[in-house]
Amino acid sequence: MEKILKRLLTAILAIVTVFTALPVTQVHAADSVYTHSDGHAGTVVKVTDGGSKESTFEEGWLKADGKTAYCIQLGVAFQSGDKIRKNATERLSEAQINDMALNLEYVKKHTKNYSAEQAYLLQQCTVWRRLSVHLGWGYKNTHVAYDEIPKSEQNELYANAKDFAKENKNRYDCGGYIYTGEGKDLGQFWVNLAVGNGNLQKSATNTGITSGNDCYSLSGATYGVYSDKGCIQGIFANPANSLARWRRWPAMIS
Repeated sequence: MEKILKRLLTAILAIVTVFTALPVTQVHAADSVYTHSDGHAGTVVKVTDGGSKESTFEEGWLKADGKTAYCIQLGVAFQSGDKIRKNATERLSEAQINDMALNLEYVKKHTKNYSAEQAYLLQQCTVWRRLSVHLGWGYKNTHVAYDEIPKSEQNELYANAKDFAKENKNRYDCGGYIYTGEGKDLGQFWVNLAVGNGNLQKSATNTGITSGNDCYSLSGATYGVYSDKGCIQGIFANPANSLARWRRWPAMIS
């Protein structure tokens, strides 16, 4: 009986040893996000590259995880529900993502005088138009219905957005997400101003006056970068006192 118990215990220890030695595999849950349409946004006209009107449809305001998102499959019906979030680089090149994000950034900043629904439609059409160019859909002239937003306003906005993207492609860090699942896929794109470091060096021709003179000290000074000679249009402006200080002591900056 004692021998049987010893054999049984030995077998149990062997099994425990095997399971302990097995590699541990971690399982990560997929990044699932709820997507839905948050009401009617307006009417869109699907137009071919040659200018032929193919169809007219109503578009909803799409959201992923409660935040604005855009259809990236023109002509596919939307279905609310959970979708899997992926990095946009799985579907688009870095150059395509940058172009999408920068075009969108311009449109977002220049549609504040429109209603929220109109602004969203202009953004959505921007996404379709740029994707059509990049992916060869053949619908780069798709637009918001002209009875909702005049043709001249839309054409000017889309053209300016393209110019902005070309001129600023090296000034921003861009990225995006793609949401895939039942119904059409969605996308989100964003930009962050690329930042860097700089050194400011103060110098003067008459060191006899400036050396040790508190009036010429840069200690505690704040600065701004402006796009105009009059220092009115701030790009990266610190508090307003920086501008006042520069104007009060112009000799400080050489």
